[in-house]
Amino acid sequence: MNKKILFPFHFEKDNKQLFCSVLEMVEEEEGNQLVCFTSVCEEDKLDDVYLHLLELFGFYQTTNNSWGKSMAEIKKDIKVGVFIQELFNYLSFTKVDVLIADPESLVLDPEFLEKLLSNNANKPEIITLNSKEGNKCYSSRK
Repeated sequence: MNKKILFPFHFEKDNKQLFCSVLEMVEEEEGNQLVCFTSVCEEDKLDDVYLHLLELFGFYQTTNNSWGKSMAEIKKDIKVGVFIQELFNYLSFTKVDVLIADPESLVLDPEFLEKLLSNNANKPEIITLNSKEGNKCYSSRK
């Protein structure tokens, strides 16, 4: 089944291992779509986000994919504004099947995301991946 998987990330954080785990999960089933989501407070930080994304993809290619072609459809959505507000707005107006949580983040940990989405009619499944092994650790069903 084709799923839209949202990977919200902070571009100032070292999240290469988590990104690899997410991409491995996305590629388990053909037809999945990954959306890499973040926001910046000021437009002059956009270049930093694009550089971070290049770093993430480069790390994945060199460590996990041997520079092969990725099977997953990967998109990016970068907003200008306060991260948590932009994420909430995105999830309020965009259907997402799976939301990736980051237990090392204060605003992306599973419990906070559950609270944030408690009144969301289209609540996605929230999962946490073990960034070192790619295994699902936590799953919250709709």
